[in-house]
Amino acid sequence: MGRAYYSKELTEFLTDNNSRILGELTNNNQFSLEEQQRNAWIQQIQILKNGASTSTSTGFQKGNDYEVIQLGQYEALQWLSTEKPIIGQFTGNYVPIDNTRNINFDTTFPVGYKEKCQPIWEDFVKTIKLE
Repeated sequence: MGRAYYSKELTEFLTDNNSRILGELTNNNQFSLEEQQRNAWIQQIQILKNGASTSTSTGFQKGNDYEVIQLGQYEALQWLSTEKPIIGQFTGNYVPIDNTRNINFDTTFPVGYKEKCQPIWEDFVKTIKLE
């Protein structure tokens, strides 16, 4: 198994059945699957599908790179925007806590500074403790 629990081209992901995606995530999961994690995946699938065609305040939009990372006992959706002239790139984490609460945090890498800033951001994210 590769690093990803689910990996498809965007067009395949958008047309794939949500239950099938959840099934693939579940089958490739190496850890005990709790209801909280299952519900987080359901929410993340919908957010990604909605965000692939529209931009939202959390930065989800077509062209972003997404990865699921572990933050304490939670899995978080980590995203990186495409680089924009003048602005640079945005990166952040979206952490579903339960069906009604989320934690979002993000930062900006100035144009040309992703290589210098990303390791600092990743070190910062590793220090976050969500319990």
